[in-house]
Amino acid sequence: MSALGRILIIEDDALIRRGLCESLGAAGFDTVAAQDVAGGRQQARWAHPDLIILDLGLPDGNGLDVLEVLAESGALVPVLVLTGLDASDVKMPALRSGVQEFLKKPVREPALLHAVAKLLATSDATRSWSPRGSGTFDWRTDSGYGTHRR
Repeated sequence: MSALGRILIIEDDALIRRGLCESLGAAGFDTVAAQDVAGGRQQARWAHPDLIILDLGLPDGNGLDVLEVLAESGALVPVLVLTGLDASDVKMPALRSGVQEFLKKPVREPALLHAVAKLLATSDATRSWSPRGSGTFDWRTDSGYGTHRR
């Protein structure tokens, strides 16, 4: 359980994924991870992340495909893209898909933690997840956020 929130990391490189989980875990966050679009979509539905760190070049597609799950449900989850791709090539489509921040690989831990803190501070801290039928979810305001920490 973490008072700082849960972060979904979608990254295909096992070393980077593990490093992100360790760094963010040491900083006090709960982390869940996926290595591809399919796993990312499943975790986005069921892990209830407060933030998503997303690689774009995944083995089974574009990381932005994961964001369709959020768009379909109306979820408002901040998204940080962590990519080795040239950001100028992907920035506009990513921004249209709901991405708020970009970091280029390799990223240093202080820059990562600063970006995560900034995104979480500007997001609505009173959100909570509410599962609905058919594997969808609803993101709604709940003033009792503290009782729903993971």
